[in-house]
Amino acid sequence: MIIGFVLMTLFLIFGILIKFTKFVFGAVFGVIGAVIGTIVLVFVGIHLLFALLPIVLIVFLILACRKMIR
Repeated sequence: MIIGFVLMTLFLIFGILIKFTKFVFGAVFGVIGAVIGTIVLVFVGIHLLFALLPIVLIVFLILACRKMIR
């Protein structure tokens, strides 16, 4: 559980850092981190509400990407 959360956080931080240099790669790494975090949290058996948090982050990243492209 902790490893999954750390992986998710690292991917999101890494994605945010890359987003400032290469926009598309940052979004991809952010989505990958959120998906990995969601899978790990669901398999460990955390309450579904906490497992949905990374999905909200994915939606937020996609919306942020669309606004930055325009």
